[in-house]
Amino acid sequence: MLTGADDDLEELIAVVAAEANHEPNRRRQHCLDAAFNALTQDAQTLYN
Repeated sequence: MLTGADDDLEELIAVVAAEANHEPNRRRQHCLDAAFNALTQDAQTLYN
């Protein structure tokens, strides 16, 4: 469970996406992509 303001969650999602896009290591990129997907899904659940 995550706690914080909506803006904080959106900022976290943006940072994770940026890190994933610039990560040269495929394994780390995959982990960051998975984190991005999980955070995005949770955000959609919160906003709906």
